[in-house]
Amino acid sequence: MMDIRSQKLFSEFGLKQLLTEVAVGPKKINISQAMAIAIYEAYGGAQRVSPNPLVGCVVLDSHGNFLSKGHHEVYGSAHAEINALKKLDREKLQDATVVVTLEPCAHVGKTGSCALYIKDLPVKRVVYGLVDPFHLVSGKGAQIIKGAGKEAILYSEFKDSSEGKLTPMMSAKEKEFISSQLEILAENFLKNFRYSKPFVALKWAQSLDGKMALKNYESQWITNAQSRNYAHYLRSVYDVLIVGAGTVHQDNPKLNIRLEGFDLERKLLIIDPDATVFKSYDRLAFSKYHKKENVFFVVDTNSSETSIAFNLTVNPPGSFKNVLFLHKNEAGFFPLEEIHKFCFERGMKSILVEGGPTTLSQYLNQAAFDRVYAFVAPVIMGDGLSYSDQFSISSMTQRLNLRSVEKLEIGDDVLFTGLKNI
Repeated sequence: MMDIRSQKLFSEFGLKQLLTEVAVGPKKINISQAMAIAIYEAYGGAQRVSPNPLVGCVVLDSHGNFLSKGHHEVYGSAHAEINALKKLDREKLQDATVVVTLEPCAHVGKTGSCALYIKDLPVKRVVYGLVDPFHLVSGKGAQIIKGAGKEAILYSEFKDSSEGKLTPMMSAKEKEFISSQLEILAENFLKNFRYSKPFVALKWAQSLDGKMALKNYESQWITNAQSRNYAHYLRSVYDVLIVGAGTVHQDNPKLNIRLEGFDLERKLLIIDPDATVFKSYDRLAFSKYHKKENVFFVVDTNSSETSIAFNLTVNPPGSFKNVLFLHKNEAGFFPLEEIHKFCFERGMKSILVEGGPTTLSQYLNQAAFDRVYAFVAPVIMGDGLSYSDQFSISSMTQRLNLRSVEKLEIGDDVLFTGLKNI
């Protein structure tokens, strides 16, 4: 399934034609073109590599011809560099260039070190998109490669000296565009290691007039079947899904991932102030699709039902252990950063928030998100419930702006996504 974050590689970079040309080869390409292919390739691992980053790799021969590509496919399996290089014999790799979206790893973990693997090959250089922020790698992977007498060059610092003799020249505009795409590709991973926080995305479906449901909470279906299928793809690429108790009680949803061929279960967290979902767990639809150890709750410490929830977490064998008891803030809502900290400490490095309206409004009020996915359907619903009903500003200077916006047409629906402007 096409990841919407790669749309501009096609619309602004002409990647569709480039991929066609390298497939029939031989085709000389520049480093920016190679990096664009590597970025697109990396999205192929979006559903299965967490908590590792998405990484793609392209190999060029000594004349700048495309040789191969690969990506990190599954957590714990071979990394992108290995998948791209293992297909090639040493003769083809003589003076070759390895283009990879992230600095090759220096340490040995679930897999071997990519930097150590590359240093023993007859390649000339490695051009990497970003410095790996992980302390066991940061700068060390590049140093291993340089120590073997090869070039290791950060993409933003790469100087195109070919003068068109070997490959098409790179432009400054191309480099700026690709640099921004590299950051987007690694956005989850970079947020985790730069700030020790999970990456948070908000998702909703709305009518043209911004409604998520009617006043009676009816919402099935605003968008078309293809959009709903894409929403399941989004669930598959984030570690945990967050919803509010109101959504569970009104819709009684399964909250699982219904994609053909996808067999992993993601975690689920329910913002449940009065423990009403917690107490009704066995009677609700989602309980049939999630193991108890993968379901988490946030409960109000001061709720009259808190003692019941607390007793259920510590007494009967096999009961829930994953409950966060929180005080509400002065506005009467939970501090969302505390919920995110709870998730991060339990290995949930990326979060998808699906609402409903009250939960989404609080995420907007606290500006506690990194990315938005908004599915917009060509329908008008009139008086209804909106994701921004409880979000208000007094000045246009307070508005929440998005950057790096992408859009994907899904039948008659349109999916918009963008990063919070900081």
